[in-house]
Amino acid sequence: MRILPGKGYLLAVTLSAAFAAAYALQRDLPAQYRFYEETGAYTATLRAEYGARAAEEQRLVDRVDGLERDPIAMEENIRHQKQLARPGERVYRIEPGPAPKSP
Repeated sequence: MRILPGKGYLLAVTLSAAFAAAYALQRDLPAQYRFYEETGAYTATLRAEYGARAAEEQRLVDRVDGLERDPIAMEENIRHQKQLARPGERVYRIEPGPAPKSP
């Protein structure tokens, strides 16, 4: 049996395509690719959530640092924790000025 030169190329391409299709079906490549895409979407969701939580953590760290340095903020936080202030109420401290000088 002799294969004509043009038909040998066509036969090689056809066999290669058939083997590639059989390999894809055997390994279930379409399902693996769908799983890869779903995992990528889930990873993107987790990264966005991580960014939001990191921003919230930084906000809370700044707030704690502010409480350590600012006695007014510390008092305001204590009043809210012990429910001595209404929600949304701001605490203001009025300090006396210098004593008047007598003539």
